[in-house]
Amino acid sequence: MLSKEYQFEGIYNFSWRKYSYIAPITFSQRQIISHAGFLLKTGVYYNRLSADSALLNRRQQQYYGDFNDVSTIRSISIRIAPGLGGNLVFFKRVYLSAAAFTSFDVYFYKYFKSPDEKADSKQTLMLEEDGSVNLGYQSRRFYAGLSYEIEKRAGALHSMDISTTYSYKGIELGYRFNAPHVVKKVYKKTMPPGT
Repeated sequence: MLSKEYQFEGIYNFSWRKYSYIAPITFSQRQIISHAGFLLKTGVYYNRLSADSALLNRRQQQYYGDFNDVSTIRSISIRIAPGLGGNLVFFKRVYLSAAAFTSFDVYFYKYFKSPDEKADSKQTLMLEEDGSVNLGYQSRRFYAGLSYEIEKRAGALHSMDISTTYSYKGIELGYRFNAPHVVKKVYKKTMPPGT
């Protein structure tokens, strides 16, 4: 079984002057005081799930009618997900960060029994929830952090319920250098706090 996914997404931070959503994720910014804010995630996602044979095993096939010998599912989904995030800063340099989003993605999909077969497009709504939690340390130069991210999707494709979960656990260590003076001068008005 093979799964391919391409994502194009962006996040708008309504409180970007006081709350840095990316501080605990990319470490390119520092959150120096505790703050929370509303977020909006938008995106377009392409997914392809395929196999050399049918996706359903022989015992399952009798329950799914004309979906029983499908070998490939291709989909494009559109997301507009409101969210909430926050950074809790304590001991001046240690932070605990969390963010969560939820939405009903508009999901357009096709399924194929063979690579040459043409299929009609169908659509559905998929419940999507994702979130992250980060714990770390940030000084002016050195940073380190532990992160956990999870994304869940659930919905019905044709006569089959589908549910997927993606999770990520990571450790970050690094050292931050000064940005060139020219960069600071050009972006001074739009740089968030702590940079």
